[in-house]
Amino acid sequence: MKGIALVLATSLFYGLMPAVTQLSFKTGLSIETMLSNRYLIALAATWAYIFATRADFRVTRKQLALLLAVGVSYIGVALFINMSYLYLPGAMTSILVFMYVSMVVLMEIVSGREKPKAMKLLCVGISLAGLVMVVYDPSGAGALSVPGILLALAAGTCYAIYAFALGGTVTKNLDSIVLIGYILIIPTIAYIVRCWQSAEPMLPESFEQVMYILALAMFCTFIGSVLFCKAVKLIGSGNASIINTVEPVIAYFGGLLLLGDTLNLTAIIGGCIIIAAIILLNISDGIKESVFLDR
Repeated sequence: MKGIALVLATSLFYGLMPAVTQLSFKTGLSIETMLSNRYLIALAATWAYIFATRADFRVTRKQLALLLAVGVSYIGVALFINMSYLYLPGAMTSILVFMYVSMVVLMEIVSGREKPKAMKLLCVGISLAGLVMVVYDPSGAGALSVPGILLALAAGTCYAIYAFALGGTVTKNLDSIVLIGYILIIPTIAYIVRCWQSAEPMLPESFEQVMYILALAMFCTFIGSVLFCKAVKLIGSGNASIINTVEPVIAYFGGLLLLGDTLNLTAIIGGCIIIAAIILLNISDGIKESVFLDR
């Protein structure tokens, strides 16, 4: 029960992240200022946790090179997700990003890591059918923003590359929280540089903005990641990943209650189909190690 509770707590933090992020934008906080401060705080908290728990953070040169390279792909993950929030309800962004699981399955098959199996291909097909229902509204009423959809799918693609790279044997024996600590280095530096180049404020300009950044950094990034890592140790990555599919549901109700978001029925049904396909993929062992770190 403890492992399940930890995953549900993680899903709560991740699920509320879209609404909290969109609320922070309403205060005038820019994406650049938010991301640079959010990940700097999360990076500091993660390494403080690593040192406090005396986790073994030693890595080989090969592992370090891979983790830093993965960090580069993560720059796109966070940037595209947050840009998508400007156009789409947070729940829909979460559902579209979850398409990354199907993308990883295809990458595994194409690369030869996994053999093509009927159940895996069926699940990928089901998720694609759900995607069509999400993005297509025949009536035209309540149709979703095309730029928002493309940004969310771009985030999912970057996340698929990120997860695929971590699914190999190079990082297999590393503690998950240590992985996060190294991966966050590159995006943190990149977001600070981007904030400086864009001439956006390097620091939040109001107490309200500070509180939103702290919530996103500590709960939606650091604490969420730590809780999920602990849950994986208790119940395994597959079980944790299946339970974590409640995240878009939480995102939907978070957006509904905090922002008044609404989705058309076709999009909701399509989202449910995608989530069902992801659950089937995990049950059928479509991915050896599911990677759900911070978003």
